[in-house]
Amino acid sequence: MKKSKTSLIIVLMLCMALTLSACTGGKTSGADTSGNNSTTENTSAEESSVSETTAELIDTSDKTIMTIDVPADTPVADSNGEIPGADAVSDIARQTVIFGNYYQDSAGAELTPVEWIVLDEQDGYTLLMTKQLIASMGWVNEGRNDITWAETDLRRWLDNEFYNTAFSEEERENMALFRATQPQNPRYDTPAGEETIDTVSLLSYQELIKYMPTDLERKTKPTDYAAQQGCYLNPDGDSAWWLRSPGPTATVPEHLASWGNLGARTHYIDDDSIGVRPVIWVSAEYLGSVN
Repeated sequence: MKKSKTSLIIVLMLCMALTLSACTGGKTSGADTSGNNSTTENTSAEESSVSETTAELIDTSDKTIMTIDVPADTPVADSNGEIPGADAVSDIARQTVIFGNYYQDSAGAELTPVEWIVLDEQDGYTLLMTKQLIASMGWVNEGRNDITWAETDLRRWLDNEFYNTAFSEEERENMALFRATQPQNPRYDTPAGEETIDTVSLLSYQELIKYMPTDLERKTKPTDYAAQQGCYLNPDGDSAWWLRSPGPTATVPEHLASWGNLGARTHYIDDDSIGVRPVIWVSAEYLGSVN
């Protein structure tokens, strides 16, 4: 009888030990799985977002991201904003296309087709820039604190309000994201800030020189809507426009003067008389199907 009781006790102890081992093993496995998920999420976040600033604005997952390659030895404009030798370069006849709709009448009452010029094509996507200035606003709405492009109100407006107003859901699905690299502006020592990934952007100094080396091809006019917003007009009806590169200080961005040369005057970040000329990447196949 004692042997039976002893055997029964041993069997019960073994069962308890096996049960405890199984539970502990389950907990360890669960912890490892959780850790793996966390690593995957972090990796995914790193791949889809260059910075916290970018992550706050747009979801970069499942989207093609396009980058403009620029030469390391971009020419430096002189004190008058002129590129040495640029006058010898003939003007380029640009192809134009229609894509999206935005306010262009002075009252801002009607969305009408936007005309863009073709700057480049690579990997199945076309780089476009508006033919005219579609708005007039500062880098920031107010204030003159030191800032870089990543932190500006203008960038947020392009990524959100303009993007969602100007393009239909179908058009947005056929657009790639824009990797806005921030190389140092060779004209100045002002910090350029972090690169961003955006839906819509502006040209940098280097990209401007690559695609539009002459004053003549940079000259442009505002839409009636942009003019009504206060966009400056020179005697010929042309206007100045922003780049995303920094200027001489962290409160004075780089811009194009209304005559087409790199700006030599001081225009602070809150100057709303400077025009906006967006750039975007669009599927070349889709663009061809709607033009």
